[in-house]
Amino acid sequence: ILHPMIGCAENQMPGFVFLTEQKEMAVNCNPGSLGIEELQLEGKNNVGSQEFLRGYSKIVGAVLT
Repeated sequence: ILHPMIGCAENQMPGFVFLTEQKEMAVNCNPGSLGIEELQLEGKNNVGSQEFLRGYSKIVGAVLT
């Protein structure tokens, strides 16, 4: 995670991946959330969350453990 943002999510369980109003990926932390503007997978170039979601769209709605 290269450019996280602190947010305020009120719903779902910790680890729940969702989209913000700006269509950025975020993870619920309860309380709050962690918005992910940019990330980098191991051995890959860094990408914005919207670009990441084009290849990994099924992560939205998942619960990270």
